[in-house]
Amino acid sequence: MPDRVTMQIPVVELWDESGALPLMRQRHLGHSDIAALLRQGPIRFVVVNCGERLDWIPLQDCYDLWKHEVQPRLVEPDAFSSGFRLENFPGGYCYVASEWGEDEPVPIVVLEMYH
Repeated sequence: MPDRVTMQIPVVELWDESGALPLMRQRHLGHSDIAALLRQGPIRFVVVNCGERLDWIPLQDCYDLWKHEVQPRLVEPDAFSSGFRLENFPGGYCYVASEWGEDEPVPIVVLEMYH
């Protein structure tokens, strides 16, 4: 499955080079949720962009990704359900975040990119 690409968002499953993973979306996350998770330790971010493979971000890069890329472009859960405008985000794109899995040793946060 290394060549598998995302065909649509929201995604309904996650995969890596070994195949589909037994993980499910648990909840959508906002700024305060992700900040709280990061205070506890590193997060395994997975960037999802249509037409591309899932991008599993290395743990050592999670803080920089959050601070410089995701934080200014994160859609809050209430804005996601009521609607958002891409032009309100730097570069005209944004992310919708959700936590996947239960009791994972490292939290898995999926970042679905809208552009």
